[in-house]
Amino acid sequence: MQILIVDDDATARKVLAGQLTQLGHETRTVASAHEAICSYQRLGADVIVTDWKMPGTDGLELCRRLRDTRSDASPYPYIILLTAHDGPDCFLRGMEAGADDYLVKPLDIRHLQARLIAADRVTTLHKRLFDASRTDALTGLANRLRLNERLAILREQVETSCQGITLALCDIDFFKRYNDRYGHLEGDLALWRVAEVLRNGVEGVGQAFRYGGEEFCLVIESLPPPATDTLEQIRKNLESAAIAHETSDLGILTLSMGASTLRPGDGKSGDQLLSEADTALYQAKSFGRNQLAPKAFERLSQRH
Repeated sequence: MQILIVDDDATARKVLAGQLTQLGHETRTVASAHEAICSYQRLGADVIVTDWKMPGTDGLELCRRLRDTRSDASPYPYIILLTAHDGPDCFLRGMEAGADDYLVKPLDIRHLQARLIAADRVTTLHKRLFDASRTDALTGLANRLRLNERLAILREQVETSCQGITLALCDIDFFKRYNDRYGHLEGDLALWRVAEVLRNGVEGVGQAFRYGGEEFCLVIESLPPPATDTLEQIRKNLESAAIAHETSDLGILTLSMGASTLRPGDGKSGDQLLSEADTALYQAKSFGRNQLAPKAFERLSQRH
């Protein structure tokens, strides 16, 4: 597990980090509550082991702040509070502040090891629930909740890295006809096969999401023309897969796509990006489907 150790005593930090490393855990150490919050927000942690008594913000307040500031977009950290204070009142105060467990100093490493076994069970369960709530059960792609979280992160990264992104909404052409002709079980299989084409098409350059129904979203971490070249290749890859669709114009499953971009300084929200892509997707359909909207493609390429 990844364990963050918080203690203003340098010797105590070093000893505990050495003991936990010998037990097979990855450790990081910080000397204050402020450093702990910054470290957790930047790098995360499965377990946080913090001393109660520290100058300035103590371990009790650190527990409260970690619980108050933790984003739903990050897994749950298990917090173990270390203190020289004994007794049920102190234990209760620690748990009310947000700690998951409590150990009295001087620390017996075996007692901490036992707590870490429990922590592993709890954090593993939380991770499974966290991942399941952000994964589409049919296709295995990330879902719309994960898309919203990812866009929030990318919007900040665009401003700091000066690297833009391209977002595309993709719709399977005439999918209702497909379900009517082949049945919903075959429709589910078709969705899974399209998802694989999309997943493979953005590997190494972005991420694919199940947006809902027969709609997917692609987030590519570059701007046109490389990004739109990638989108065009994905569209052609699905054509090459030649998934039979007797009631479509071409006799195979195809994709319509609409794209939008986010550049440094644009200030667009995630909803604005999605709205622009949706408008472009409508344009692609009105131009005959199985394409990235011609006007959008031309406009995006010219802006590069």
